[in-house]
Amino acid sequence: MTTPIQYLKGVGPQKAALLAKLNITTIGELLEHYPRRYEDRTQFRQIFEVMDGQVETFCGIVTAVNEVKPRRGLIITKVRVKDHSGEAELVWFNQPYVKRMFKAGLEIIVSGKVERRFRSIQIANPEVEFLSPNDTTLHTGRIVPIYPSSENINQQFLRTLIKQALDNEPEMNENLPQDIIQQYRLIDRTGAIKNIHFPDSMEALAAARRRLVFEELYYLQSGLLFLKKKHQQSGSGVKHGPDGAQLAAAQKCLPFSL
Repeated sequence: MTTPIQYLKGVGPQKAALLAKLNITTIGELLEHYPRRYEDRTQFRQIFEVMDGQVETFCGIVTAVNEVKPRRGLIITKVRVKDHSGEAELVWFNQPYVKRMFKAGLEIIVSGKVERRFRSIQIANPEVEFLSPNDTTLHTGRIVPIYPSSENINQQFLRTLIKQALDNEPEMNENLPQDIIQQYRLIDRTGAIKNIHFPDSMEALAAARRRLVFEELYYLQSGLLFLKKKHQQSGSGVKHGPDGAQLAAAQKCLPFSL
C-alpha cells in the first residue's frame, strides 16, 4: 500500500507527476481516491431506443471508420455502429489515434451522451469497450465510478489503474476491531474498498459506503478521545476552543477522507 504509484504498470515518472497533482503518490492513496459519483450503465438499450440528451449504453457492430479534415487543425474521426434496430455515429475531435483502434466487424459496448438530429444519432467522445469472451467490462455495462480527475488524467486511465491495484492487492489489512465489525454488522475492509470502486450492485455500494463512513467517524472519534486524554494527563483539561480547530487537530489521526 506504500509502494510509489509510478511502479504500477502504465504509470512511470511522467504519469506519476500528474497523479501527484490529485494527491495520489502511493498505491494506498490510489485505492483511497474514491469516486465522486456513479453512473448506472447496466441498462442496455437498442440504438433505436436511445433518448436525445441522455447518457445511454448500447452494444453494436462497427461497420465503417472514417477520418475527415474539414479545415486546418481539425481532425474528425467517425465510427459507424449498428445493431438490429438502427445505426449510430461515434465522433472524436482531434484524436487521430482513435482511428487505429477500430475496424469493421468489431463488437463494442458504447456509453455516452446522445444527440439526435432528425433520423441520425450521434455520440461525441463516447466511452467504448471492445467485447471479448475473456474480458470483464470496466467502463460500460456496469455501475461505473466517476472519479475526481484532471485534464491529463482521464476516467478510463484511473479505472484501469485502480482495477490493476485491486488485482495486485487482493486482501486489505483490516483496521477495525472484529467486535466492532460484528456489533455494527459492517462488511470487511477488502469488500468495502472493492465495492466502493466497482460495486456489483447498488446494495453492495451502499454497504461499502456505510463501512467506510463508519470507519472515518470511528477514527475521528478516536482522535478526539486521544486529544481529551492527552489534555487530561497534562493537567490542563480539555481546551474548549473553536470546534473547527479541534476537528482539524483530530483529522491528523484520520487515514483518509471520504
